[in-house]
Amino acid sequence: MNNNEYKNLYDQLKKILNEYNLTWVVEQVNETIREGKIVNVEESLPRKSKTKTHRIKQENFSEKEKLFLLIDAFERIILDSSEIENELNEFLTEENRESILDPKLLFSEEDDEDYQVIFYTDSVKVRQQIAMELKNLLDMLRKEVNK
Repeated sequence: MNNNEYKNLYDQLKKILNEYNLTWVVEQVNETIREGKIVNVEESLPRKSKTKTHRIKQENFSEKEKLFLLIDAFERIILDSSEIENELNEFLTEENRESILDPKLLFSEEDDEDYQVIFYTDSVKVRQQIAMELKNLLDMLRKEVNK
């Protein structure tokens, strides 16, 4: 692959994240890209000395590295949220063993009572399966990029 293809894939993935209101992920990756990467540079001291000194410097990320940063960030938000959801599910299931009520959590906004997100424990396994499928797709994308 060439730099234009890496950039194109980066832009496509960025568009997908933005469509799913994950702009904040793109912004964080862009901030990392703006900061650049720190690399170690060995420099020889004057000719009389055979020792080398280590210095660091800032370099820009390559188009390929930028793409991998975005893929990694995408994977982390999917897997981390899935792990949190699983822990929450286990807690609710354990705490609700003796109850006749359905284990669920209701999230709503203070200024918009019509907007609600209900967390049902039954749907956790389905979302975890989807998260693992997405992880596998991202792994396949990494392999394709590395060819």
